[in-house]
Amino acid sequence: MSSQVARIAAAVLLLHHYAHSADESNLTEQPLECGLYLAESTIKGAGMGIFAGKEYNVGQDVGRGDVCIPFVDMYWHNDDNFFPNPFYNYFWNGGSMGMHFETDTGDIEAYCPGLDCAINCHQGLLNVGKSFPDYDEGKLHRSLDPGAGTFTPYHNGTTKVIRDIPAGGELFKDYGPDWFDHRYHIFGQMPFADNYDDARELLQSMVELKTFKQHEPVLADLYQLMRGLSKKDLYDSRTLNALPERLEDAIEATKPLKDLGSILQPSYTHSLAYLQEHGKCIDHLVPKQSTISQANRGAFATRNLPKGTIVTASPLHHVPDKKFANMYNFAQVDGTWMRVMDQIVGKQLVLNYCFSHPATTLMLCPYGSQINYINHDRERANVRVQWATNFAVGHNQSVVDHGDFEFLRSTERPVLAFDYVAIKDIAEGEEVFLDYGDDWIKAWEAHVATFRPVTGADKYTSAHQWDREMRDALIRTQYEQTFDPYPAHMEIRCHSGLMNAHGMVDYEWYPNDYGLPCQVTSRIEENNTHLYTVDLIWEAGKNGRDTEYRMERAGVPRKSIHFFNRHHTTDIHLPNAFRHPIGIPDDILPTGWKNVKMGGDDRITSLLDTRVTQEQMSNFAVVDSDLYDGDDDEIDNDDDNDNGDEDDDEDDGVGNDASSIADYDEL
Repeated sequence: MSSQVARIAAAVLLLHHYAHSADESNLTEQPLECGLYLAESTIKGAGMGIFAGKEYNVGQDVGRGDVCIPFVDMYWHNDDNFFPNPFYNYFWNGGSMGMHFETDTGDIEAYCPGLDCAINCHQGLLNVGKSFPDYDEGKLHRSLDPGAGTFTPYHNGTTKVIRDIPAGGELFKDYGPDWFDHRYHIFGQMPFADNYDDARELLQSMVELKTFKQHEPVLADLYQLMRGLSKKDLYDSRTLNALPERLEDAIEATKPLKDLGSILQPSYTHSLAYLQEHGKCIDHLVPKQSTISQANRGAFATRNLPKGTIVTASPLHHVPDKKFANMYNFAQVDGTWMRVMDQIVGKQLVLNYCFSHPATTLMLCPYGSQINYINHDRERANVRVQWATNFAVGHNQSVVDHGDFEFLRSTERPVLAFDYVAIKDIAEGEEVFLDYGDDWIKAWEAHVATFRPVTGADKYTSAHQWDREMRDALIRTQYEQTFDPYPAHMEIRCHSGLMNAHGMVDYEWYPNDYGLPCQVTSRIEENNTHLYTVDLIWEAGKNGRDTEYRMERAGVPRKSIHFFNRHHTTDIHLPNAFRHPIGIPDDILPTGWKNVKMGGDDRITSLLDTRVTQEQMSNFAVVDSDLYDGDDDEIDNDDDNDNGDEDDDEDDGVGNDASSIADYDEL
C-alpha cells in the first residue's frame, strides 16, 4: 500500500513539475508582439525614427499617450553659457500645447519626451497628426500631498493616424512650414505637403495632353528638363523638388487612388524582420493610475515580459551642467530686471524626469515613449537601466568607454541611449518600477519630513477643476465680484471667436485655446438661458509700447467663458515642490564624467539645500504682471522659438543625429 501511495505522490510531483515548466515556457518562449519600433530612420542622416510594427489605419491611435513638460522662462533663467541647447530642435511651441497660462512672458516651451520627440517629418508622407496633451493635476492636493507639483499635469498626448501606414512604415508628423523656413540653410527648398499636391496636379495635366500621349519621348524629355531646372538651381522650386526621379513613378502617381505618397512609401518602409533584428520595441508599456500614492500615473506592462526582456529603450538628451534647470530670483537694477545668480528659487520640472549623479554635473533626459511614467519603488523594482546594446544608430558606446566629458560639451545632438531591462518576470498588467537610487531616496524622504503647505493651500482649487465643476454655474459680474470675488489665482477669459463681428461661432474650446481676458459687465435671462455682456481686452502696439483695447460683446453664451489659472500659480510653480533627478547607477557612470569633488564639505549640494523662505511661500499667489517688460535682452524671443501651432518640434528626423555619433568614432 505504501509503495502505491509513493508512486501516486511521485506522479503528482512529476505533473506539478511539467505544469510549472509549461507555465514558465508560456512566459519565456512566446514571441513578443510589438506595435511600434525605434530604429534607424529611412531618411538619410536623420538618426532614429519610429516605425509601425503592424498596419495602422486612418483614425487609429498610435502609441498610448505621452507626457509634455513645460520649460518656463527658460531663456530668462539661462544665458549663453548654457547653449547650445540640447532640447532646441525638440521643442513644440508651449502655447500650441495649451501652456499659455504658465507664464506671462511668452517664454514657454513644451518638451514632449515620447513619440513627439522621435517622429520625423516627411511632407510627402505625413501619416500621423499632431498630438495635444490632456491637462490633469491628478488626485493630489497642495494642502495635503508632498507629491503636488512633482509631475507634469500635461499627459496623454495621443497621436492619431491620418494616412494608412503599412507594417514597417516609418511615422511622419508635420512640423509646419516655419520649422523648415528657419532652417533653409540646411534643407533649401524642401517641398511642403501642398507642394506634393501641386506636383501631382502638374503631372496630371502633362499626361493628359494629347501631344504627350502620342509622343512619349517628348514627355520623357520634358519631364527630365523640369527636374533638371531645380537640380541645377536654375529654378529652385519646392513643387519641382517634389517630383519623383523616374517618369514611370510620376505617371503611376496620377492614377486613381494613387498619389506621390504611395510612390514614396516603399522607400520609407523597413521589413518587420529588419525591425525585429535592428530596432527596439517601444510599446510594452501603457500609462494608468499608479499604485504609488504620491505618483499620480504609472507605467504598466501591456504583455508578459520575461526576465531579460528589453522592456523599452530611449535615446538621451545630455545636458553638461545641471544648472541648466536652475530658476533664479530677480531684482530691478537701474530700471532693468536682472537675475540674482546666487539666489536659486526653484528648478525646472524637467529635472524630475532626467538622470544624474552626485559626482557629475551631467544630466541625461530620456525621450522614449511611456518611459517617463515609470515610478520609483526599491522593493518592487522590476527594471534597471543599462547602456543600450545592439543600437548603433542611437547609442555610441565609445562615448561611454572613453569617458570624455568635453565631447559631450561639444555637441547637443543625442549620442547616448538607455535600455530598460526586466530584472524579473513582469506579468501583463503589472506596474513597472525602477530604483531611483540612494540620493533620490534621501532627498524624497527629507522632502516628506519637512513638507509644509504654502499659505492658503487649503483654499486652492485649480481653474481646470473649477471649470469642470462650475460649467453651468452663473458667471458673476464685475459688480458682484466686488463683494463675492473669485479666488485670486483665477482669471476669466472669453473665447477668441467673440472677436468675429459676424458671429456664427460654435465656441468650442480646444486644448490649446486661451481666449482673451474679459470682464463680465452684465447678465440677462432670455428663454431660460443666461446671456452675458462682456468687455474683451487685448493689447497691441509697436516698439515695446502696448496700448490696451476693449471691445464690448452682448448676447454672449456661458460656454464662451472659461476660467484659467493666472500665471505662475499652478502646482508646478509651488516653491516647495520636490525637484531631484533620478540616479544614474554607480556601476555605469564613467570615471571621466565625475567632475564634482566628493566627500566632506566638497560634496555637491543637494537640490533640497536650496531652502524656500516662509515669505516666498506666503507670497506665492501674488502675481506681478509688470514683472517682465518685454524689452530685456535676456529673454530670447527668437522666431525659432515662437512660431505658433506647428513650431519647433524636434527631430532626429530631417536632422543629423547620426553624424555626431559617427564623429566620435575618430577619438
